Amino acid sequence: MLHYNFKRKKIWDDEPPRPVMDVKKPFAMLSDLSNGNLQTLRGVNAAIRNIEEVMKGEKKKYSFGGSDACLIEVGVSTSQVAYEFGEKEATVPTAALLDLLQEWKAFLSKK
Repeated sequence: MLHYNFKRKKIWDDEPPRPVMDVKKPFAMLSDLSNGNLQTLRGVNAAIRNIEEVMKGEKKKYSFGGSDACLIEVGVSTSQVAYEFGEKEATVPTAALLDLLQEWKAFLSKK
């Protein structure tokens, strides 16, 4: 089970607050998913669609990440997470990963 919350946080003084994903240990590395293309609904929708296709067996594999610091290879029931630039690895249930992204999508939709 993943434990997380979402918020809007001011990162730079000259920019508006941005959406941030805060995933708790032992999967804190997944917080990095709030970077890159997963900051947009378009990116999140694409990730969700591809994960669902892997889970249904319609697609053999799918890889994505927030940045190079956290990359995920999606499997039908479990997904492999490589983080700290490939120095460490973890396994997360794919269904939990999908739930995280669906809730992230709902958060981003609230603007």
